[in-house]
Amino acid sequence: MRSAARIATAIGLFGRVLGIGGAANATTVNSALASQLTRISAPPGIYGADAEFAPVIEAAIDRYDAIGLELPRLRIYVHSTSAGCQGHEGTYGQYGQRDRIDLCTESRFYVLHELAHAWEQHTLTDEVREAVMEHADKEVWHDRDLPWLDSAAEVAANNIAWGLMGPPLSEFEVNAFAPLLERFELLTGVMSPRID
Repeated sequence: MRSAARIATAIGLFGRVLGIGGAANATTVNSALASQLTRISAPPGIYGADAEFAPVIEAAIDRYDAIGLELPRLRIYVHSTSAGCQGHEGTYGQYGQRDRIDLCTESRFYVLHELAHAWEQHTLTDEVREAVMEHADKEVWHDRDLPWLDSAAEVAANNIAWGLMGPPLSEFEVNAFAPLLERFELLTGVMSPRID
């Protein structure tokens, strides 16, 4: 998916090298390709991440892609203090036609957690939310006035992040964490990649 822009550039350059219709036609070709490529799930814009943290964010996005969890178009901003995240480690919100994640930590878990909010907001049905609330024994999907883990949306985001987070689980861990693995599958429709 990341190579889509590179492909468009390469095709545009190829058209110019062959002299297909001059600059005006090359621009038309590039515009047509760009409109087609906007339909492809493009990598999000990442702002403020240093050279060490940007690959962590990209790897987290790749974890979603690897199991077929399509993320919406995002802008991800990395801040040096929690003021950029309303005093939290991270936040997710929808602003017009664009979704935005703000990160105030360089924790891989929180990257996966905030991506989970973006994914579920665009993917989950009310029926799945109800089933997850029942599974997690929560009465509300999302309410900012409640303590953090009293909202099923936060439990779900934690669960998805945990399911994508780490190395494969041992057989003992698979049994010990069976409720989390069940909830991951209930949320996503696929097994956690942590199960070999």
